[in-house]
Amino acid sequence: MALFDPLKELNLSRPDQAKEVTCVHFSGKGIAAIHPHFQHFVNVDELWLSNNKLKRIDNLFPLDYGNNDCDIADRCHGKGCPRLRSLYLSNNRITTLSGDLRHLRFVEILLLANNKLSNMEIVSKFLRHLQFLKQLDLFGNPLAEEQNYREYFIQHHPSVQILDRAYVTDEERKKAKMLFGTTTTIDVAPHVSFGRTLSEKDRVLPDKVDLLSTSVKRLESQATAIKARNAKKIRDEQQQEVQRLKKQMEDRKNQKPPPPPGMYEPIVAKVLEQRKAAVAEQVQKEFHEKLMALLISQHERDIIQQLYENDRCIGLDDCQAIVDMLGVSDDNDTHESDLQRLIPEGELTPPAFLDLLANWRPLCEKKLEELYAAAQEAVLKGVLAASFNVTPPQGGGAKADNCTRALTS
Repeated sequence: MALFDPLKELNLSRPDQAKEVTCVHFSGKGIAAIHPHFQHFVNVDELWLSNNKLKRIDNLFPLDYGNNDCDIADRCHGKGCPRLRSLYLSNNRITTLSGDLRHLRFVEILLLANNKLSNMEIVSKFLRHLQFLKQLDLFGNPLAEEQNYREYFIQHHPSVQILDRAYVTDEERKKAKMLFGTTTTIDVAPHVSFGRTLSEKDRVLPDKVDLLSTSVKRLESQATAIKARNAKKIRDEQQQEVQRLKKQMEDRKNQKPPPPPGMYEPIVAKVLEQRKAAVAEQVQKEFHEKLMALLISQHERDIIQQLYENDRCIGLDDCQAIVDMLGVSDDNDTHESDLQRLIPEGELTPPAFLDLLANWRPLCEKKLEELYAAAQEAVLKGVLAASFNVTPPQGGGAKADNCTRALTS
């Protein structure tokens, strides 16, 4: 498989054009090894090679870079990336830091998260020369699971201010000092810049050091905005819940207490009884109207109402005359005695007299006989031969309750 060529990827026809490049971003390109053409980027100070398949950090410098036999001019103006300050190598397969990392003395940001680095003591030795290292990320490596890993790197690399995406606090430095003593294993080498030794005055760093690259700052700004929105959303939801609970408590205070058990049972029983009585009364009224319509025709009722409308009361003689008009006059003495018994006051209003007739036995028996006679006549004529089997009354007529059953049928 061919190596990933940065010159070809950036459409640079000549290697000397790479000198103009100061930032290279080749993340997520599936790079398995660093191409030697990276050595032409002599002025690059920010290199992104995260999310690839790298196993080593090499080919950033010539093989003879740093040897005493190599010409100084070739080291200074030839090949290599000595000015690198930010190196992003997270999410690779790096197992060792041996290689060209030893030539990178001015690195300030080194991100190696989610690789395969183990043994924190060996890794720390490869980082001794990075005296300007401010941000180090080893999260997700096997060595990060070792005991007192964070305190170890804090003590042995005091220049680091951000370790694994978290700022180093004074409390952590005190704890690291208690665990690993006051001395460190970092080699103190002379500060060299462009072939001359820096004075103590030149070695002083500014108070405010820019520890994060532009991309990381942008991501942190976005993360801060998202956290602020989420916090506001949580506060709003909490306020809404508080308001809901307050309203619920107020509603409970204003709500009337429930009645004791069984308080309304007598009232309900009384209402049910009244409804039952009303239904029975309605049924009785309908039955009475049907019976009146069958016993006394509407024409006969109208005549009685008209005759006695002004007098308002019907006497015993008038009752006897009305009974004779209805055709119930076979036994006048018996009828008269019945009427006297039924009318103790001697007079009735027309409605009360009609109700009396509806319950008077002789009239009911007469009407029942007429019904049987009409039925027999219909059978003889063949009109209801298939539907009725009527037997005439025996022994002088049927009872009043038989009349009731005939009327309802």
